[in-house]
Amino acid sequence: MRIFSQQLTKRFLLIFTLLLLNFLSYNIMAHGVESATIAACRWDCAWYVGIAKNGYSESAITEGVNRLGQANWAFFPAYPILVRIISTTSNFNYHVSGLILNYAIWPLIVFLCLKT
Repeated sequence: MRIFSQQLTKRFLLIFTLLLLNFLSYNIMAHGVESATIAACRWDCAWYVGIAKNGYSESAITEGVNRLGQANWAFFPAYPILVRIISTTSNFNYHVSGLILNYAIWPLIVFLCLKT
């Protein structure tokens, strides 16, 4: 009995090819930026890194022009908790820990999308 079917093997190779292309695109975007992990930090990344570092804020942002009146309460805690655990156990910074977590979860999510 075969453990992996041919179709499953093709999906596995497709997922890791996409993962490699994703990593290469971050490295291309990193030119002119501090690192690939900083280049990968887009959209809600700053919120999640802030939660991982400092926990949830007690009040909304009241100073400055950007994000005035916004707070980090809307973000689900599982991701920042996992980033914090990876960062504390590995001594990587929060950006690297987040990218490691993304690369660990991403193939599973793509596989589940392909499964439907």
